[in-house]
Amino acid sequence: MKFTNLREKYPKFIYEKYEIESTQIKFFYSVGTFNFTHILEINNFNLTNPKYENIIFNIGIVEAISYYKIFCPKEFIIKCGRINDKQKEFFNKLFYKGLGEFIFINQIHTTQKELVKFICNSKKEFFKEKFHTNKTPLIPIGGGKDSIVTYEILKENATLFAMNPIPATKKLMDISSNKSIRIKRILDKKIIELNSKGEYLNGHIPFSAILSFITTFIAILTQNRYIVLSNESSANEGNTIFNNLEINHQYSKSLEYENDFRHYSQLFLTEDVEYFSFLRPLHEIQIAKIFSSFQNEEYFHIFRSCNVGSKNGIWCCGCSKCLFVYIMFSPFVSQEKLTKIFGENLLEKEDLKEIFTELVDVKKIKPLECVGSYDEVNYALSLTIKRVKNLPLLLKEYQKTGIKYQGKDLLKDWNIENNLPLEYEKKLKKILND
Repeated sequence: MKFTNLREKYPKFIYEKYEIESTQIKFFYSVGTFNFTHILEINNFNLTNPKYENIIFNIGIVEAISYYKIFCPKEFIIKCGRINDKQKEFFNKLFYKGLGEFIFINQIHTTQKELVKFICNSKKEFFKEKFHTNKTPLIPIGGGKDSIVTYEILKENATLFAMNPIPATKKLMDISSNKSIRIKRILDKKIIELNSKGEYLNGHIPFSAILSFITTFIAILTQNRYIVLSNESSANEGNTIFNNLEINHQYSKSLEYENDFRHYSQLFLTEDVEYFSFLRPLHEIQIAKIFSSFQNEEYFHIFRSCNVGSKNGIWCCGCSKCLFVYIMFSPFVSQEKLTKIFGENLLEKEDLKEIFTELVDVKKIKPLECVGSYDEVNYALSLTIKRVKNLPLLLKEYQKTGIKYQGKDLLKDWNIENNLPLEYEKKLKKILND
């Protein structure tokens, strides 16, 4: 088995060191004869303040996951600092559950305890720091509908943040009058070469977990107390079960990870930055309805949720994300308008039948993408069928399956399991009630 053979050949992953320059941070890793340099470029701030070193050191651990998963060594050696047992527990869980989809795709049989052991070969200790922050939001913008909804509601006094922004993100930042921070995350070129070779492992990483550490650093630099994410309740639902592990493509967007990171941050990073998702109480269909109500029509032409086409600023119209987003908007936006936005009527595409079935049928494996729950999809389709006179192909096929949504009215639902400060809860409930 590739996993077992690689672990025997490459038993140790080493986090060698980090180097901090005025506007650039470099992380150095090694595995066997391979050496990797990972870079973050953050302009307009001086990064050399000694108080920043703790969070930078921690960023180096979570960034390492992109390189670690190529070989999956048994040991993760840290040469540039120490973490205690509670910190090790946090990273053990993150690496295991965050790499859940990777484990499933590569059919790796392991446990959280067995996957990786963190070993510190350094006496250097780090402690959480105090920073001055204001009760203002830092909003990470990804280019999709969710972060646009968060931005539109909270844009007063907000700072926008993007890492390696895609065209949709750039357009939103360009039309906004808000302060915006854009940084570059540069992977070592060798990772692309190794990922393309069949002899090494490749797959999905918990990118939002990496973002959680980096946005905490950005919040410190910008003096924003609140990091306001745009993850909704359906991110908590897994895709399938493998080897007793729930596989959730969106694990690092889930409430479980959010709670874990909030706890970790308060104990080991700083008490002066708070991390939460503004849209956690809502379903995807509620977010789509709010988005549809905005007076700024330009948002429909700006946003892109398709991972396949987002780098080129297009909808690929052939993936589960495109179809899911199309379905979420169908109860509120005409098929004619949606066809104009996407370039095609996705509910008329016969080659999307299999993906459509995976989105609606609980007996199938939900697509390994950032898509909503089965309930959300079936509820949206039930509303669309009532609205559309001439049913498109996929809705005709859907009616033949006999699948019917029989749950609660999701447009009136509110998930009480969230971390919203009271002032943010009031703002969101006002928009929802309006």
